[in-house]
Amino acid sequence: MKILRKIRLINWHRFTNEAIELSNACLLSGENGAGKSTILDAIQLVITASKNNFNKAAHDKGKRTLNTYIRCKTGREDKPYERTGSISAHVALEFFDEARNQRFILGCVMDSATEEREPNIAWYLIEKHELKDEMFFDGKKVRSMSAFRSFNKSIKTWATTQKMAQSMVLGRFGRLEDKFFTLIPKALAFKPISDIKDFVYTYVLDEKDVNIDALRENVRSYQDLSRTLEDVKKRMHELEGIIAKDEQIENCNRIDRYQEYYLARAAQDLLSEQLQSLQRELQQERLQQEHLEQSQQRLVEAIEKEEQQITHLSVELESNSEYQAYLALDRERVDQEHAVTKDQEKVKDLSAKARVAAKCMDTLTKESDIIDSQGTTLSDYQHCLLSLKEQTDLVQVQTLLEETIAWKKGKGQELQKQSAEARLKTQQLETRRKELNAEIQSLEKRQLIYPPEVIRLRTAIAQSLAKAGHAEEVHILCEQLEITDPSWQNAVEGYLNTQRHYLYVSPECFDLAANVYDRLRHDGKAYGVGLINTGKLEQYDAAPEGSLAEKVKSNDVHARRYINMILGKVHCVARVEELKQYPVSITKTCMRYQNHVVSAISPKIFATPYIGAHAYEVQLEKKKAERSALEQELKEIDAVEKRREHVLRALDYQPDLLVQYSLHDLETLRADEAALRKIKEDLAAISADKTLLEKQIRLNELKEEKKQLDGKRDQLSQDIGSSRNHQAELQKRMDFLTGEQKQQESVVAQLLLRFEADGPEIEQNYQKELKQRPSIQAFQTGFENARKANQTKKEQFIREMEALMHDYKVAHDFGGAATEAGFSEFQAEYTRLRDSRLLDYEEKVARARAAAEEEFREQFLSKLQENIKQAQNEIHSLNKALKEIHFAHERYEFLHTPKLSEKKYYDMIMDDFNVMDGNSIFSGVFNDTHREVIEELFEKLSLDDEKGQETLEQYTDYRFYMDYDIRITNDDGSFMYYSKVAREKSGGETQTPFYITVAASFMQLYRNSIGGDSVGLVLMDEAFNNMDDERIQGVLSFMRSADLQLLISAPPEKIQYIGPAMDKVLLVLTDGNQSYVEDFSKEM
Repeated sequence: MKILRKIRLINWHRFTNEAIELSNACLLSGENGAGKSTILDAIQLVITASKNNFNKAAHDKGKRTLNTYIRCKTGREDKPYERTGSISAHVALEFFDEARNQRFILGCVMDSATEEREPNIAWYLIEKHELKDEMFFDGKKVRSMSAFRSFNKSIKTWATTQKMAQSMVLGRFGRLEDKFFTLIPKALAFKPISDIKDFVYTYVLDEKDVNIDALRENVRSYQDLSRTLEDVKKRMHELEGIIAKDEQIENCNRIDRYQEYYLARAAQDLLSEQLQSLQRELQQERLQQEHLEQSQQRLVEAIEKEEQQITHLSVELESNSEYQAYLALDRERVDQEHAVTKDQEKVKDLSAKARVAAKCMDTLTKESDIIDSQGTTLSDYQHCLLSLKEQTDLVQVQTLLEETIAWKKGKGQELQKQSAEARLKTQQLETRRKELNAEIQSLEKRQLIYPPEVIRLRTAIAQSLAKAGHAEEVHILCEQLEITDPSWQNAVEGYLNTQRHYLYVSPECFDLAANVYDRLRHDGKAYGVGLINTGKLEQYDAAPEGSLAEKVKSNDVHARRYINMILGKVHCVARVEELKQYPVSITKTCMRYQNHVVSAISPKIFATPYIGAHAYEVQLEKKKAERSALEQELKEIDAVEKRREHVLRALDYQPDLLVQYSLHDLETLRADEAALRKIKEDLAAISADKTLLEKQIRLNELKEEKKQLDGKRDQLSQDIGSSRNHQAELQKRMDFLTGEQKQQESVVAQLLLRFEADGPEIEQNYQKELKQRPSIQAFQTGFENARKANQTKKEQFIREMEALMHDYKVAHDFGGAATEAGFSEFQAEYTRLRDSRLLDYEEKVARARAAAEEEFREQFLSKLQENIKQAQNEIHSLNKALKEIHFAHERYEFLHTPKLSEKKYYDMIMDDFNVMDGNSIFSGVFNDTHREVIEELFEKLSLDDEKGQETLEQYTDYRFYMDYDIRITNDDGSFMYYSKVAREKSGGETQTPFYITVAASFMQLYRNSIGGDSVGLVLMDEAFNNMDDERIQGVLSFMRSADLQLLISAPPEKIQYIGPAMDKVLLVLTDGNQSYVEDFSKEM
């Protein structure tokens, strides 16, 4: 056997220059990322000559590349690679050939010029040599590819391609089969697996390409032509939709022509009907005129007779003096009645004015408290206005009006003055409310409210400090203080008073701040604000015992010292009697003793607190309470002002003035009514002469009768004139309609010509339709509505057709206009597609399908059969190897059966009866037997959708047509199937057959080598992850007995299980960005 003894890694990931010695069974262990897989990748790079399988077990995606190994990728943005510039790297393996009792080296050398370029690589074979430093180094410099080849003259084989390198490896390893190059990376990538199918696909049966390029091309050609044909059919279908819409539009046009003719014909008949009606009406009007003229003549004769009687009576009465006096009085009566009527209108207007004035008194009575008036007086005045006509003493009424007007003037002026005062008060309150809102906003931000001069000075000092480059805050004393005993809060606040608002800065900035203060004082912008000199106050670090300073604390040293100085001399006492015991003292109740004088501190001073965190809350609560009270006062003022405005409107004395100015109209009415009564009494006296009265009555009757006759005569004259005018109008209308009728007859004749020979039938249909309607107007209304509906339908069809045209243009890049006028272009397109391209593409599709079917029959199916048979032979060979293996009293055998769901395809592919007599496997008999299945499979491979490619790949994979299982046979002959075991047992138990199978595959590969003397190397990465101790020991024991060289990597927690079964345990460790290997065997 050829045994791997040493590994040399130079510039390989984190291995800068590492020599690793191996034995027949080695365990590589280390934490994740230490470099276990890196070592295995180096070995497989040499022995498989492949750069595509790096780190498969550690990372499924296999992101490692040759360049990332050579340059040592870090994963950092600032330094992506540990090695930069031009790099050379070496991986060399030293083997011992037991049969020849000599060593040989297989290795590769790599040059990486830049990070972007793919490195150059060459593989080599050196016989009868061991690994030595000088082979790879020129002093401390790593030899490049050219330097390495130039220096090592004993290189037997130099390979620059993968094919050359693999040929070199197979030859030196004992002329192994090509399967070696897939089995090594598969073993490395082996992971715990529970699906027998996945295991077979991944580790037993290789994926084999079925050369279906011709089939693909034929299928693709068939699909392309089919798509083109479908596109032509789709376009024709879309065009047929457009043509169908045009047919609907044309049908609407045909219906519209009928409807247009019927309506024109009905209009002609309606004109004839109207002319006949007008003729009848004109005849009746002439007869009516004749009758009116006869009546008029009779009236003229009657009026002449009446006039003769009136003349006779008038002459008789005019000669009578008593009658003349009667007439004069009667004329006077008429004049006086007219005057009384005018007076009554004026008095009516006076009453209306009085009611308006009285209504104002309602408001004044209700709001008597506003005007400070007696309600009874107002009610008396109101009653007087409402009963004005009944008032007998108008002088008294006039006096009452004058007094009321004067009173209203006075009260109005008084209330206007009150309103002005209220507006001023409201403005003041609104101004205060704005101030309160601003103060509340500041307090809600935890900003106390200070006198404006404090803020002004603080701001000015802060700005000057900033300009001078001092990054320092200007403090207000109270903000830096806290009360330690709340019961002394008022005493501290009251004693400090305005000192609470004193400002201070650091001693270094005091002079600058004082100058700012002085400048503001000259400008008249700040007075009375204290600016504390915080220098030289170190002696006041502690508060004197018993003093008021003990009740205050501060985290700021300057504030604490100053408050100790001010309040340290003030002694706290419990009772007033104790005050005089100290020069300066104070009680909790704010009684202060100083300069031998006791005084009480005003509560106004400490009512608003400034010291302590709660000062914000107290001030905020007080300001909110003040705002609520102020808003309530504003509401009350507003309510009173609205009432006052209402009263002021009621105090308007213009209605009263109007009553005053019009009061004389009532007096005038009473005088004129008295005069009218006197005239009527005088007329009654004259009317005592009965004869004279009868004649007068008769004269009046005759005059009235004549008046009525004159009216009738005048009315007849008007009626006769109207009749003549009506006749003229009728004649005019008849002349107009006669002209219209001639024009309509011409229109009907023109429309009828459009129907050519169908004209008589159209006329018959019109008459038939007309008879079904109650009138021509009903006929017209019905057909006008129908025509509108038909037009609406046509417009809808046009919109739909144009939408289809637009869709067609966009979908197929067609140049025709998407309008009704452009229909002919779409129709021509349809004709072109139907008469030429459709037939052409149908023939091409048929030929393409025939070609694809032929390729499918003659190449595809036969290749599948070949692959399936070869797979069955491989499984048979694997089973032959497994048959010799007994593991834990079990033997394993792989089973394959046709997949039930695909059995019809399997049977067709594997049908061998047709090979007799030299016939094609697709002879007539075979074709007849499996025609439906052949066509069904061909259709699956021809699918042109999202799953088409997936289906093609699936059905060209020979492994797809079989199901797989493992039969596990015990020593007593009983057996079970893996598929059942996998459902019932733990993961570790289900992994054992797979590890045994991988080992058996290697055993079979190496035993089949030509000459029987090959390597026995098995590489496994992250092995036995889900297996228990007993299972691991069993599998390793079997592998050790199988004449295999094991190199296994596993994490540190597996050392206790795997290590005892191995000859050597190697630990892969890291130190910063370097990896190295240490022998851990002696520690076991």
